[in-house]
Amino acid sequence: MHKQTHIFLFLVIAILVSSCGKFEKIRKLTDEKKKYAAAVNYYKKGEFDKAGILLEEIVPIMKGGDDQEMATLSGLL
Repeated sequence: MHKQTHIFLFLVIAILVSSCGKFEKIRKLTDEKKKYAAAVNYYKKGEFDKAGILLEEIVPIMKGGDDQEMATLSGLL
């Protein structure tokens, strides 16, 4: 039983680490359209914290564009 607990904890930690890695890779992207698409996907999944972080990074860059207006009016911010 003790061994099963260690295996379970290892799997949980591995999943958490891998999920954080994907988000950080998206944050490092320089293509704001890909970041925007990822933010919309996170928003649709209900992961509002991640969507908000990405949008805070790209909205100032996208000023004046259709995507920026859509992001602010649709309540993504």
